[in-house]
Amino acid sequence: MCDEGTMKRLGAILRDACNSFTSALDCFWPMKANGNHDVTEQNLITHLAIAFARDEFHPYAEVPSIRVDKPDERVDLLAIDLDSHIAVAVEVKRGTNRLSESAKELLADWNKLKGVRFAMDYNPKFPKELTCCRMIAATNWFPKVQRWWRNPGTEPAPTDGTGWSDLRNELSKSDRCWVLPIDIKPDWQKDGYKMHVLAAARTFRSSPGWFGAV
Repeated sequence: MCDEGTMKRLGAILRDACNSFTSALDCFWPMKANGNHDVTEQNLITHLAIAFARDEFHPYAEVPSIRVDKPDERVDLLAIDLDSHIAVAVEVKRGTNRLSESAKELLADWNKLKGVRFAMDYNPKFPKELTCCRMIAATNWFPKVQRWWRNPGTEPAPTDGTGWSDLRNELSKSDRCWVLPIDIKPDWQKDGYKMHVLAAARTFRSSPGWFGAV
């Protein structure tokens, strides 16, 4: 099920988060002592939470899932707009140069969001039915990965291994994929490498789905 209105709204939120992230990096770049310009995933999570809040969502970080088989599982970010009856669960990754491992990690996050369930046992006004959306997002510096993410059905896999083909199968079921630039200082973009945010999302109706009593 593709909810075009929700996808358009999520696209605007992602762009706002990328703009906010860019402004923050222009102010201060939290790099490692060895000069590595990569940044932790928590930075992207922070700016996604800010963007969701600007769009009238309530954002929640590190939200526990009440899955019996995985009692310690948490979701990076949950955003809820009760007025619009929309909930979005987000998992975020920091892109690395271990491309095959990155594909497997993103696939694991996508599959993780298929089975999450959140406790909801005290708000009588909570809607009985929601449009729920699972989203993965990741920073990435590699042009071949960015090209593939735009067209996973036609572009060759960035590296060998089953991770990319398995991820391709899942992305083909998503409602929308995005590749959005982080417009950082040109002298930090060497040899054609430029930070982007990759994201994908899929919506479904929840009744009650994600939310239930403990």
